[in-house]
Amino acid sequence: MPLRVTIASLPPTSDVILERDALMGVLQYGHTLDPAEVDEALQLPMRHPALDAVRQALAAQADRTRVGWASVAAESVREPYRSLAIELLTGAFPALTEAEAATSALALCRRLRVRAIDAQKRELLGAIQRVDPDSEEGRAVRVSLRELDVRRRSLAELQ
Repeated sequence: MPLRVTIASLPPTSDVILERDALMGVLQYGHTLDPAEVDEALQLPMRHPALDAVRQALAAQADRTRVGWASVAAESVREPYRSLAIELLTGAFPALTEAEAATSALALCRRLRVRAIDAQKRELLGAIQRVDPDSEEGRAVRVSLRELDVRRRSLAELQ
């Protein structure tokens, strides 16, 4: 029988803290956030398996404006991660007001997206070293790098 996963049992790494806080923000304030921005963040796999299980359940919810959607999402998380989802739903989100909480939750979703862009950029920087810079593939990698930089800048400006 697998052990229950709790917030306290998660490792205190920067990736886990970002993922945990973003999921907590979406669970508690998702109904107030821009659905397109949250959808983009929820499409990105989490690095910790327990948090990824919670992410999958949130991503499966078609309507985050529906009353009770977060409870349904938390209850749909597979064991042994369900208790973690419930803890994320009911835990204290670090914000003084509802408006600050929504702003913070959206910023956390954007940080997940920036992290994914940074990972793609690292992959492309590795790839560019393995291709002829004058080849079609080399040009395609450089174009992709420029596009990633533009996307990252636009997200950073929103924060």
